[in-house]
Amino acid sequence: MRLKFFRSPLLLGVVGLIFLFSGCASLQKAKELKREGKEREALAMAEEFLADDDPKVRIQAVKLIGSIDNPRSGELLEPILDDLESSVKNVAIKNIAFLNYTPAGDKLVSMVSRAKGETFDELAAAFRKMGPPTTDILIRKFDAPSNDNRALFVSMFKAIGPKIADSLATSLEGRTAFENRAKFDILVALRSPRVSGILVGYVDDEGVGELVVEGLTKLGSMSALPAITELRRRMGKVEKQAGKERLIRVLGRIKDKRAIEILEKLTQDSSDQIRSAAEHSLLQIRGF
Repeated sequence: MRLKFFRSPLLLGVVGLIFLFSGCASLQKAKELKREGKEREALAMAEEFLADDDPKVRIQAVKLIGSIDNPRSGELLEPILDDLESSVKNVAIKNIAFLNYTPAGDKLVSMVSRAKGETFDELAAAFRKMGPPTTDILIRKFDAPSNDNRALFVSMFKAIGPKIADSLATSLEGRTAFENRAKFDILVALRSPRVSGILVGYVDDEGVGELVVEGLTKLGSMSALPAITELRRRMGKVEKQAGKERLIRVLGRIKDKRAIEILEKLTQDSSDQIRSAAEHSLLQIRGF
């Protein structure tokens, strides 16, 4: 006599719960091993559940692996960035950032062009936390001639915020003002004193010097202290006069009264160009 088995929804649900609780129980054991300091054993046990059919089990496995400070942890999590479930993928991004696993930088950057919603936000948070070299890779991808989705990368830069500024600024070197225009616009849009400090460092560059003046002017009062500090550092020095004059022009344009003291001193400079620029900027600030 042959027995007949019916695959009722109730039966399938019970079987599913059995497997779920079985997986959770094993992961609980892995967590206990970690608490006992047996991290290698915990890592090996958690790895087994990265391919589990249940996304909830995979998420728990990813979180446990992300909590273990071991070079192997990042190696295990990087392939999970291809998980078909966005919830699993997002948790993997977060834990890779927590581990600061920079070898995954190329993979994270490759995800930007198709990232949406929470995945986009998690990527931005990851780049913000990890910084260079991952943000350097992001800028190189933005600059690549094959990149046909630059608008999305610009959105990513803005989502990352001021932490992208160092990588953006570094990439300015060796390029013309025309080539750098988009990046300068992004830097200014970040509206950060950090950006002002970075731009001041490029004021002597003949290729982008006038863009620096424009950017610092747009940043307004945030540019005052970095410009004043740099001018004080250059007091009495005769080299790099063009950059010095540019900073003086910026202070006149933003009309920040904190600049009056240094500008008055610069009216006594040995250079006719610097004295004239300082007098003009003082006139702009004072109105007389």
